[in-house]
Amino acid sequence: MPYCTKCGFQAADDDSFCARCGAEIKKTSEMMQKNNSSNNININNINNKKSDVDWNKSSSSSFWKVFWESLKHTFSDTEGPISKKRLIVNSVLGILILAIVISIFLPDLKMTFGTVNPYDSNGDCRYVISARKVEMLSAVYFNSTNKFNVLIKNFRNDDLLLKSISKTYEFQDDFGGETEIEVVNAHISPDTILNLTFFVDKEPYLLGFSFAGCEKIKLLEWSLSD
Repeated sequence: MPYCTKCGFQAADDDSFCARCGAEIKKTSEMMQKNNSSNNININNINNKKSDVDWNKSSSSSFWKVFWESLKHTFSDTEGPISKKRLIVNSVLGILILAIVISIFLPDLKMTFGTVNPYDSNGDCRYVISARKVEMLSAVYFNSTNKFNVLIKNFRNDDLLLKSISKTYEFQDDFGGETEIEVVNAHISPDTILNLTFFVDKEPYLLGFSFAGCEKIKLLEWSLSD
């Protein structure tokens, strides 16, 4: 703390004049450096607080923004080129992830494009996929006679075989419920419509139309008529 050079009174650091005699307080260069250092510390504290605020703001960003930033920095770095070692590790991880995804979806892709035999050694379907280029044009249920009439069109360039109709009256789960299967074996020529009539015990919960090649159409809605 500075002292008055006239009366020797001890003054405060920020006093410019002596509180006792009124003389001007002459501060030494050491005191000025100390004050400057104190000011710099205060400025640094303010900057640190500002950085904390900015960090808290960025932490509240959306999940997708954070995800994108992480993905963007997988093969690049904001501080400069990514190291060769890190690039190799990230590339190996990317290849492994891609291989896992392909192994999961490859059977369905093969089934979709017809590049694999869909049947097992017992003649049962390994997989079941939605029928391609087949459309259910209309479906009507007649209450009085428990009869269905459906129109099915084949938009393919080759013949289509409708093998069976599954009639589910009470649905419990994917592997249960009261279901009746009727064998049909009806051929549908290219770009033609099959007018199909069949009977049910009562109005079903859903109908399933199974085609050759382990393809299927599920019918959940139909028109009602007397």
